[in-house]
Amino acid sequence: MRHRAFTLVELLVVIGIIAVLLGILLPTIAGSRRSAVRVQCASNLRQQVMTMHVYANEHRGFLPRYDPFLLPPAATSTDTGANSIDLANAWYDAMLTRYKQPHDLLFCPDATDELKSRKYNLFSYIIAGYSHWVPRRDADLMYPPAETVGAYLVNGSDPIQGPVRLGDRLAKTNPVLSDSVLVIKERVVDPTSYNLATAPQSDFQIDLSHHLHRGRLTGANLAWIDGHVEWRPPRELKLRYLSQNSWNCW
Repeated sequence: MRHRAFTLVELLVVIGIIAVLLGILLPTIAGSRRSAVRVQCASNLRQQVMTMHVYANEHRGFLPRYDPFLLPPAATSTDTGANSIDLANAWYDAMLTRYKQPHDLLFCPDATDELKSRKYNLFSYIIAGYSHWVPRRDADLMYPPAETVGAYLVNGSDPIQGPVRLGDRLAKTNPVLSDSVLVIKERVVDPTSYNLATAPQSDFQIDLSHHLHRGRLTGANLAWIDGHVEWRPPRELKLRYLSQNSWNCW
């Protein structure tokens, strides 16, 4: 009894069908992964906001700024940088030791392994995985700036800081945390017309910016002190202020 083998044409047809199915399924799988990252990212932000509430309840309603063991506004500190991702080491330590939060909670799942592996670095402060908009002091300046102080405010005269205390007016309009979106300052010619929706990936500090896909920014999570988190598409995000190296965005 002879067994009929597949012909070359039949094999090519099967391979072609498999290739078509893979072409259909792979984008769906990739899209599902990106959605899962966004959901996990939003969960991280909510948990950090809850920790901020615990801190505020222990400190007369003040949200953590640059040193969780000193109360603003009397305290001063120089152990932070000018970017929204720069935080005092003391806040990082407090999150992990005092409030028992896991290290990965402070970083977007989309963050690079190199960034997640950092604790202390060459500077006297920690580079966090998310942008913190609660103001902190850097020498004689407060960042993010409430008004133009050596930095360009894109959204007019409205302050871009997050709230300082629970119940502040800014608590309703400005986030306290967001995904890190940093644009290289040399890439921006006119900040008032810069479009984050069409900006190429090369404009971003890729190692510090999240949710980039196929050469574009897909959006960012923004977290408010009341605990809700919103996903904003790039067209709704803006350059907010210019630090020494980058435009900080939400």
